[in-house]
Amino acid sequence: MAAKITYRETACVLKEWTAVDISNTMVGTIVRKVGEAQAKADEEIDFLYAEADGVFVRETEKKKSHEGSHAILECQH
Repeated sequence: MAAKITYRETACVLKEWTAVDISNTMVGTIVRKVGEAQAKADEEIDFLYAEADGVFVRETEKKKSHEGSHAILECQH
């Protein structure tokens, strides 16, 4: 939200929509901390490969079925 509107407007929206009551200064602090954490996380992994698939299997009885799924993740540093 803070990427689209000012920190002051973000604080007002949070106060109106939730029980969160923070200042615009705190919104800026949180944005900076999240940005720093994301930058650090981005340095840790050079490549992340992800693949996922699933299959829906119907049984012979009515209204009975199973869903099978799998995912493969590979990180390269």
